[in-house]
Amino acid sequence: MNYTYTGDKIIKMDTSDGEEKVEFTYSGDEISKSIEYINNQIHEINEFFYTNGKLTSQKVTESSAPIPYNFTINYNYINYNYVKYTRVTGYCTSSTTGIVTYFSTNYEAFISNGNLNKIITQSTNGGTVTYTYDDKNSRYKNIRGYAKALMFDSLSGENALNNLTKRTMSQVVNGTTNIGSVSSTYTYNSNNFPTKITTLSTSNNTPSQTSGAILEYNK
Repeated sequence: MNYTYTGDKIIKMDTSDGEEKVEFTYSGDEISKSIEYINNQIHEINEFFYTNGKLTSQKVTESSAPIPYNFTINYNYINYNYVKYTRVTGYCTSSTTGIVTYFSTNYEAFISNGNLNKIITQSTNGGTVTYTYDDKNSRYKNIRGYAKALMFDSLSGENALNNLTKRTMSQVVNGTTNIGSVSSTYTYNSNNFPTKITTLSTSNNTPSQTSGAILEYNK
């Protein structure tokens, strides 16, 4: 993944093979839109809306699905350190009636001193996932507007403002409980930014797997 900037504003992220690309648009110092492409076709559009300097809603347009759809995420600030929101995370279409059923996930985000500590998700199909983060520098720390727009879009760890250290999952499928976790450890440079990520995935029904990533910064 390569990153392109104008000053400290991010303009584009794209993979070296050209398969994936994300383009960003700013309004002043705030990110107003991101467009994700896969194989040069629009996959997802996100539009960000702010009130008094805080992200309060986000319009998501999914274009890659057989039936494109859109929805709006409203961020409910219970207090400064606790935010709740819901987003659509999938759908299925009945083969007999053609009726589309959407699945949604409820999120609870916990923040401390501007850092994302934890997100707990509860999906409508019964799955629960807990994400925990550290308070170290992430690769995105100094990008203008990035934290404000994408703090709550940190689930994968690849796009996170804070570094994802662990993801634990529990879900019942056809009467079977699936439990798993993904743990990540980081190596940091002299400026306390991550340069290496090592990830261990474990599950009660699949073999453990280890993967890694190397991060390089412009000098």
